[in-house]
Amino acid sequence: MPLFKNVLRNKTARYIVLFAVLYFMPSELQLLAIIIIAGRYWLAHQKSTQQPTSHRTSTQRPPGDDQRQQCHSGVIVDLGEAPYKHDKANARSFYISLRTATGEVSTLWSIDLQRVAHEQKLTKGHQVELAFLGKQPVVVKRPVHNEHGVITSYRQIATHRNTWQATVLAA
Repeated sequence: MPLFKNVLRNKTARYIVLFAVLYFMPSELQLLAIIIIAGRYWLAHQKSTQQPTSHRTSTQRPPGDDQRQQCHSGVIVDLGEAPYKHDKANARSFYISLRTATGEVSTLWSIDLQRVAHEQKLTKGHQVELAFLGKQPVVVKRPVHNEHGVITSYRQIATHRNTWQATVLAA
């Protein structure tokens, strides 16, 4: 199971499995073969991007490995809309706070988490796994303020939006 989770963390390997399942509707045996192929790709990719182990510490990650491309799991202790990182100077965003298996509380911020929470009907107390799927390019309107802090106009900004997926493990 750990190899399967690691395969799903790699974007290309995840797409191999996703497209195979969606377009070919494989049997269980064929699905297992697809996962093995994706796992081999993942292992080859890991070997090609990994530094020699003698030069890495246990807390370093392989180059190019986006730390957000992972699953976050725990029990939802809080969720809602608020200024980003609860700083009133920041724009509003959506957050989900999870209590992990170690008892730590971590908070994830993303506008897309609101969509995920609505679709999955997430509430406090649900045990969930939140998976970062990648970034999507978007164009947003940013307010332009005058010297008194009053919004005078809006300008369009090309940026990205993080995309998430939630799996409810227990209610």
